[in-house]
Parts: sequence; structure tokens; C-alpha cells
Amino acid sequence: MRFLSILIVLISFLTSNMSAKAEGKEAEAVNDNVKWEFYASTEETVSKELNELFDDIYVQKEEVVPGDPNKRTVIRKPDIYYTVRSLDKYIKKATKKGDYTPLESEKLRVHLYQVALAAIDSDTDSFESSLRKYKKDQPGQLMLFQRVSLKSVY
Repeated sequence: MRFLSILIVLISFLTSNMSAKAEGKEAEAVNDNVKWEFYASTEETVSKELNELFDDIYVQKEEVVPGDPNKRTVIRKPDIYYTVRSLDKYIKKATKKGDYTPLESEKLRVHLYQVALAAIDSDTDSFESSLRKYKKDQPGQLMLFQRVSLKSVY
């Protein structure tokens, strides 16, 4: 059911943004004041459940050769995947140090996973290039995720 709702959102999003995709794609990547907006097909749940869903969607195993038992791991949107993994560890460590309360930490992690799940079938080129700019700056990457607003499809 979730896959069907994601597919419907993807089709409607792609048809509405065909013309916008051609206009000023590079201009968005350069501008640091850009805010992104993705359609969220998940309701707010606990970060552990979102983590499992995140892994199921982003990490795929496929056969190298048909009939061969060896499998190859393919990661969809690796920039977002590795950034989410890194920020999840960063938030956990910051919580242990006392920088965030457990409630703040949970809210940050839930938003992080919701953005990543919403971005899987969206046009995220400018978002990914901005993440690459802040590759070693985890607070900067967290700031980029917080600038994303999610619209509910429900």
C-alpha cells in the first residue's frame, strides 16, 4: 500500500515538475538560501521504525548473474544515504554529550528519516549537491535537512 501511494505521488510530482526541471536547475544549486519541499508519504512514527524502512528502501540486493547465489548491494541516492547514516550517529553522540535532550534527538532523527524517505523518488539534484558542499560539516548538513519542508500526501 505504501509503495502504491509513493508511486502515485511520484507520477503526479514528475508530471507537474517537467517544465520546472529545465528552468534554472544550476541556479538553485548555487543559492544557499534555497528551501526544498518534498511530499511525505509516511506519517510520524518512531525513528527506529523509520530506520528499518529507510534501509529497506535505500539498500537493494540484486543478483550479479542470474542463477548465481552472490548478490550485489546497490544503494539508491548514495549522497543522501551516507549523510543520513552520518547524521544519525552524530545526533546520538551529541545526545550522549548532553547537546540535545532525548526528545529533541528523537524529533531530529524522525525528521531526518522522513526527509530521506520523501526524497527517494523526488528530483533532489540541488539538495544532493548542497549536501556534498557540507560533506565534512555535520551541523551544516543537519541545517540543510531542517530547511526541508514536508507536505503530506494525505
